[in-house]
Amino acid sequence: MSLLTTIQDACSELSLAVPQTVIGNADPQVSQLLALANSEGQEFCKLQGPWGGWPELNRVHTFNLLPVGPYTGNTTNNSDLITGLSSTAGILVGYGVAGANVYQSATVIAVPPTTAAGTIQMSAVASGTATNQSFNFGQIQYPLPSDIRSFINATQWDRNFRWPMLGPLSPVEWQVIVSGISPVGPRIRFRVLGNPPMMEIQPLPGTGQTDQIAYEYVSNAWCTDAAGTPRIASGGVCRFAADTDLYLWSEDTLRYGVKWRFLRAKGMDYSQELKQWQDARDFQLSTSGASRSLRMNATRNGLHFLNYDNIPDSGYGYGSL
Repeated sequence: MSLLTTIQDACSELSLAVPQTVIGNADPQVSQLLALANSEGQEFCKLQGPWGGWPELNRVHTFNLLPVGPYTGNTTNNSDLITGLSSTAGILVGYGVAGANVYQSATVIAVPPTTAAGTIQMSAVASGTATNQSFNFGQIQYPLPSDIRSFINATQWDRNFRWPMLGPLSPVEWQVIVSGISPVGPRIRFRVLGNPPMMEIQPLPGTGQTDQIAYEYVSNAWCTDAAGTPRIASGGVCRFAADTDLYLWSEDTLRYGVKWRFLRAKGMDYSQELKQWQDARDFQLSTSGASRSLRMNATRNGLHFLNYDNIPDSGYGYGSL
């Protein structure tokens, strides 16, 4: 059911004048009903089912690491420039830098114009002088989805290597890595920072390392247009924008939510309408997604990737034991 039909049904049940439009309607009462519908959606999406979020709001986001280079160039001790680069194609401000005499925390802060072709400016000075050295560049901060409300923990994976990413790291842990002696290891580490928030990765992607990174998150897109496209306004706030917009859950939850919020705003008794909404909410919580079977014996339930049912009696790939 659409926003318009939901508001019309709510008005009929409340013995109010039934509007023919909602979005753009100048009637103060209709404007109030629209505001209450938006409040209901914004609050309802924060509830959580058994899996840590509404299944209807869970999303998978993927992106590929973006390395640039390697290019050859020169450094001068105590200078923040890399000069004589064989190319600066693809290098952008904010990208990381790796190479001889370059601190591991260095980033690109300027790519001079063509009058200084082959030169980039770093956020830190070089620790030595060298010529014709190899330098790698690459994107180290990646934007989050515009509709993200929260991450789903432990879902961040490097799909190329088929292992989980390490993080999110705390500020203390991050500074140990980028300011201290960088620990070796193949896994990608990450943290989230900034406004708008970005996922920052470490180490810098190597030559040709275009790994696909994947993670799951909870969306705040609780309504869509008639074609199913999420309604995300500026600042990541979801709101109804057209009379034909659709609610993500049962119309009952939205209609009951609008009714009890309207009665409360008018200072009237809303206990019965609130009870209807709570029943509809509980029903939605119980039916969204799926549930695992509850075993009545002592057999352990769950996924078993490696146990005595699926390993050989000997060998294990390393010869007889």
